[in-house]
Amino acid sequence: MKIFLDDFTIFSDLSTHSEKIGKCFLKCRKYGISLNLEKCAFMVCSGTILRFIISKETFDFRKIEASVKMLVLKTP
Repeated sequence: MKIFLDDFTIFSDLSTHSEKIGKCFLKCRKYGISLNLEKCAFMVCSGTILRFIISKETFDFRKIEASVKMLVLKTP
């Protein structure tokens, strides 16, 4: 089985970003998650996540939190 991930985001400051990306890549490798490098963007100041434009100036966690809660899959 292959797993593909859509809208994968790491939020951090410049001093810790490389470390956090490395940890995420290790988890992806551990669990067999494939990333499409043509669709990846690294170290950008803004982007679209779950149809919301996110940047330092426009970030509204309440909108993201509501979307994430709506999409969480529960297993028995």
